Amino acid sequence: MGTTGIPDDRILDFVCNTVVAQAPLNEAAFSLVEIRSLGGAALSGTRIPTGNCHHTFFVDLITQYDAKDKTGDERQAIVDLTNLVVDQAREVEGLAVDFSGTHSQPDDVDRSASSSVIFGTEAMAQIVMTLKKRTDPNNRLRFHPFAKFL
Repeated sequence: MGTTGIPDDRILDFVCNTVVAQAPLNEAAFSLVEIRSLGGAALSGTRIPTGNCHHTFFVDLITQYDAKDKTGDERQAIVDLTNLVVDQAREVEGLAVDFSGTHSQPDDVDRSASSSVIFGTEAMAQIVMTLKKRTDPNNRLRFHPFAKFL
């Protein structure tokens, strides 16, 4: 999620009080919330042609965990908690959500962009899927963006 300019207090409050406070960081032990901004030279250079090229403030909620340690109910609870945060974020005026289509749970096929959109082309998406299958054939490491496309 992010903003095209400097975020106002309402958005910063949402990030602190909802994203950071309600993300399933305890339930999904490898997860993180990354908050960053661009400025100065980064804004004056050539923009990389991605979905977030117009954003200066970013909040990435990356939900990661080792699936072998979780029951089906626990995995679903992680998905539900993440979806709750994302759904609330979509209601915040001025906050873009999933503008790059790359930060969502692996079980959310109907909630985000297709692999060819995320990776730029169908050919690149196929390369990523092939690499994921080769490096993690048992799909032990369930994390975005690769697991959702297998």
